[in-house]
Amino acid sequence: MVKRTFGNWITRLLRGGQTLTDAEHRLLCLLVEQLPPHLRVTMERQFESYNLAQREIDERALNFYRVGLGRSGVLPVTPRLTSRLDTAPLVRISASVAGEDEPLHAVLTAVSGRAFSVSFSRAVSERVKPENLSVDTVTQAWKSNFVGEQNAGVVPSA
Repeated sequence: MVKRTFGNWITRLLRGGQTLTDAEHRLLCLLVEQLPPHLRVTMERQFESYNLAQREIDERALNFYRVGLGRSGVLPVTPRLTSRLDTAPLVRISASVAGEDEPLHAVLTAVSGRAFSVSFSRAVSERVKPENLSVDTVTQAWKSNFVGEQNAGVVPSA
């Protein structure tokens, strides 16, 4: 399970952080749950270390960071994944939303070995309830760019 609130109210106020909506949180959890165990554990640890989530202006993506209160810049995150590309998708899902005709697509993307963003095919409305989401298709995108062996593809903690 991935947390829903990143950082405290001071961090969110000073850095423009957001608390995930119920549906955004559910989609993020669904994405992480679809990863194989050796990648899922790393992603869960990374998300646990993040203390800032920012929603992009068009509300179609969330970006995650680990920041210091008095510092400018992003702090390192460990463990990291090793990838053939600097920016690579980990997993994609297509979800049906009860009462809507169009599915909602979500992608979890890693940048420099860390989970960085979740992007959506459209803004996730506050009206979307988590219980109204059901996964239709899953694409294990990590297979193209990340090492697939058990315990491989992970840079250990320092």
